[in-house]
Formats: sequence, C-alpha cells, structure tokens
Amino acid sequence: MPSTTRRSKAARADRKSDIEERMRQAITKLVADGERFTELSVERLVAEAGMARSTFYVYFEDKGALLRAIGASTLHTFYEGAQAWFENRGEVTYEDVRTAMRGLLEAFQANEVVMGAVAETAVYDPEVGEMYQESVDGFVGAVRKLIQRGQKDGTIRDVHPAETATALSWMIERTTLQRAQGATPKQLDAIATGLADVIWGTLYVAAR
Repeated sequence: MPSTTRRSKAARADRKSDIEERMRQAITKLVADGERFTELSVERLVAEAGMARSTFYVYFEDKGALLRAIGASTLHTFYEGAQAWFENRGEVTYEDVRTAMRGLLEAFQANEVVMGAVAETAVYDPEVGEMYQESVDGFVGAVRKLIQRGQKDGTIRDVHPAETATALSWMIERTTLQRAQGATPKQLDAIATGLADVIWGTLYVAAR
C-alpha cells in the first residue's frame, strides 16, 4: 500500500509540473502578444493553455497561486545562474564573476516574462511579494556566506558581510529587471561587465 501511495503522489506531482509548464507557456505567449499579466483572466489563460477551467482550480486557488508556483521555480533557476561563483572554493578571478553575471542574465532572459510578472505582481499581492522577498533573501544569504568565506582566506576586503551582500544583491536584481529584458547578446555582455566591475571593485582584494 505505501508504494501505491508513493506512486500516486509522484503521478500527481508530475501532473502538476505539466500543468505549470503549460500555464507558463500560455503566459509567455499572451504577454509576448502584448497583453499584461495583471490584466489576464483565468479564463483567458486556460483557453490559451487548452485546458478546462476546472482543471486549473484542481491545482491552483487563483491566478496568484499559479504565479507563486511557477515563480518560485523560475526564481530558483535565475539565481542558479550564479551558482559557480558561490561554489568556487579556489581563487576567484574577475572573469569568474563576469561569467556568473552573464549566466544569471541568460537565465533571466530565458524566463523574462514570468520574472517580470512576478516582480510586477509582488507590488500589490502580499503572498507573491513574500515569495519574491524570500527568494532575494536567499540570494543575499548566499552572497553573505561567500563574503565571509573570502574574508577568512584573505581574498575579500574587510566589508560588512550582511550589508554589502544586501546592497550587491539588490543591485543585481534591479539591474537585471531594468536592463536585461529584450537585450541583445552584446548588450548582455555590457551589463554583465558592469555588474562584475562593481562586485569586483567592492569585494576583491586582488587587482583586475
């Protein structure tokens, strides 16, 4: 019986993932066609996704719940773009930082419609706002640990870990949202370089 229960839970999880992906594609298509996420109705979304309204409500209480579900996974993917920088236990170079920023920007562009919808909705939806804040807080925490680790081995300057991590993280978040949407590869290179310049100049002891 337990194995049957596990299979049932796994099947439901797979089904929910499939529904989320279909809704993600529907949102992306509709916004690309010029509609604003905040103005899209559930009826419009399910019609574009080719699913019954009743199916939507099996998995999501409302449009906000949908956005929290797909937004959480999207934000995780976004911040994973900089994972190599966080996990580097050796000597960090300027190019390591720049590559991490480029990866983060590319991850944003791959999901920019959902990222934009999350950021927009977070302003007035408390639950989406809380999810977004928690996501940024997680990134801040990773940067703080990176600073503390670097200070122990003498590669990062004597800056305040928590406050510096907060400032850098929100700089990355704001710059990405304001500058990366629709940017060309050449423009992404320039944005990544700008972010890396600030991070390198703020944190690292060694000269570029």
